[in-house]
Amino acid sequence: MRAFLDSRGHAYVKLQASAIKDDISLNLLVDTGFSGGLSLPSGLKQKFNFPPISRATWELADDSEVELDVYLGKIKTQKGREEEIAVVFNESREGLAGIEFLRGKRFVLDLRELRVELA
Repeated sequence: MRAFLDSRGHAYVKLQASAIKDDISLNLLVDTGFSGGLSLPSGLKQKFNFPPISRATWELADDSEVELDVYLGKIKTQKGREEEIAVVFNESREGLAGIEFLRGKRFVLDLRELRVELA
């Protein structure tokens, strides 16, 4: 798991998620406006065998609401350990890493030096 900035200065985290066949590498936009764990494009859902754990309502940036199933996913941390995290699948083309994912980690976004750290 590592963090990086894209050419527009957006912070991303690269991590490995446990899929049905092999781990899948994901580049997820860090979104501090998203209170959940991970949000993945619905096209990836068939690649995972995450068990459903609940259903939740989420408020989107345009003030609309969407109700989604919540799954228990497994990701690999920097030290190679697995971490369980809540995952939702939606119609977005881009995956998100939210506040629940960042909780307990140190996240530094330095736009003066154009660097990002996640530990």
